[in-house]
Amino acid sequence: MANSITLVTTVLISLLLPINFATAKSFDKFPKTFDKKCKNGKAKLYDECSDQVPIFQKALDQAKKSNKTLLISYGAEWCIWCHIFEAYIEGKKTKFDYVFGKPEKPDTRYNTTFYEREKNDVSKEAKALNDFVKNNFVVVHIVNYKSTNGNLVLKKTGAEKHYSDEIPFVFTVKNDGLYSGHIKIKDIQIKRKGEDFFYGLDRTKLLTHLQKIKQLALP
Repeated sequence: MANSITLVTTVLISLLLPINFATAKSFDKFPKTFDKKCKNGKAKLYDECSDQVPIFQKALDQAKKSNKTLLISYGAEWCIWCHIFEAYIEGKKTKFDYVFGKPEKPDTRYNTTFYEREKNDVSKEAKALNDFVKNNFVVVHIVNYKSTNGNLVLKKTGAEKHYSDEIPFVFTVKNDGLYSGHIKIKDIQIKRKGEDFFYGLDRTKLLTHLQKIKQLALP
């Protein structure tokens, strides 16, 4: 009887606790592992030392196996906006802590914190965005270094002619691995001026863009 009461109490407490959307369940993403000997061994998203073509192919195979669409985030570990995009599709909000780099010093890492300072509670929008990504995409991060054949992924998929040299370049491919559509990041940015300057993303617009390029990737 005591065990039953404890179980019920635990369930009730769990139901009363607020949902933390910043720790939403992650989606299927590639690469799966990172070489600790690669550069400074602090990579979070992009494999900066390995051939990118096999990484892309493994992710595409997984997408087809799971009946999902492959979403490619073409960028770099030093690119803070690549990490910001990732944080949004992971369902995070309000506070964003990052380890990032700079183009002129790609092997050096810096720490920073951005605050979204949203005017309203965005928990529902954050969860809806994260849920859509989890249910519809396999995500692969392809680094834009020529030394690791990142440019060959663009050429292989046919996305090269749509690439404007700005990262992250986020696009989808069809089951055959060919380009189907991409997101124009500038169209979904929220710009704010001031000392706490931060380019946030409009979650509703981002979700709409993801739905569109998902649809374009369907047979």
